Amino acid sequence: MRILPLMAALLLALIVYDATVSISMSRTVDDAIVATQERSRPAQLQLTLIDPGCADCPTLPDVARIKQQANVTQETTLLMSGPGSTAESIAQARALIDQHGITRLPAMVMVGELEKAKLQDPVVQTKAIPFVDANALTTVGVVRAVVLESSCVQCFNYSSALDALRGSGVALDIQHVAAPDARAGIAAGQWNVTKLPALLIDASLSAYPDIAPNLASQARQDGSYLFTPDAPFEDPTTGEVQGLVNITFITAPACADCYDVSVHKGILSRFGVGFGTEQSLSAQSDEGKAMLARYGITNVPTVILSSEMGMYANLITVWQQVGTQEPDGSFIFRDMSGLGVGTTYLANGTRSIVTEAAT
Repeated sequence: MRILPLMAALLLALIVYDATVSISMSRTVDDAIVATQERSRPAQLQLTLIDPGCADCPTLPDVARIKQQANVTQETTLLMSGPGSTAESIAQARALIDQHGITRLPAMVMVGELEKAKLQDPVVQTKAIPFVDANALTTVGVVRAVVLESSCVQCFNYSSALDALRGSGVALDIQHVAAPDARAGIAAGQWNVTKLPALLIDASLSAYPDIAPNLASQARQDGSYLFTPDAPFEDPTTGEVQGLVNITFITAPACADCYDVSVHKGILSRFGVGFGTEQSLSAQSDEGKAMLARYGITNVPTVILSSEMGMYANLITVWQQVGTQEPDGSFIFRDMSGLGVGTTYLANGTRSIVTEAAT
């Protein structure tokens, strides 16, 4: 009979043990669930954006990224200038700038669960250009460009150059000065320029370290940059256009399948050559024969260019590979291989075809 109480005691102990283990396991599971939920819970952050009111400055891309990875419970924007700015917002912004040593604006200050959000620095400052200097509240990187126009329709147009700068990320403030005002300003000493059109870019371009060094050859002592064309250009003191190249086409009517000699004009145009007068002479005409004899030309069709082409420095090196410059300054195209394999022409009156490209 004494066995029954003992068995009952053992059974009770087993029941208590099972309950204890069950409760412990339940707590462990609950704790694991809570820990998993805590890990998956996004960090809670409060954001304060310091907006300097710079229309040219890019917005902070970090703001959108932070909002995607964190639960932003509060977002405040402190305007420092422009509509919506107040003495209070400016004072609050200045306090945050001083507290965190902020040097570039726009900027963002974060408060909250930074460690959970894996953020080491509570401050994000813009890395883009242009930006606002947080101490002086001046914009850095908006580059002023002045285009001094000319009345020369064949002269270089700086629109493509300005578009290229914009495409490289340069923020530009462009002023166009009409030709009469440009000439008057140059005469009055406002601009030290000897050719029109001209492009002047101020020293703010130095804020773009990937671009400014590439333009060092155009830099002036004051840090600004001056761009003028080799040719053609307008002399601002006389209004005379210089550098227009007169072109004479020597054709070969006897050769029906010879290359189109007008192709030369298209090629030269791509080098920025501006043209003055144009004439076409048949190699069989008296005037054409005289021209061939004068310059010792044996291959036709070809072109004769006036001495003004010597003003195009970027073209002369290329020209030396396919043509000559004569004692009177004229330029003659001579090497037909420069036009590519398959080009048909007359060599001393005999039909010939280019079989090898120029080297």
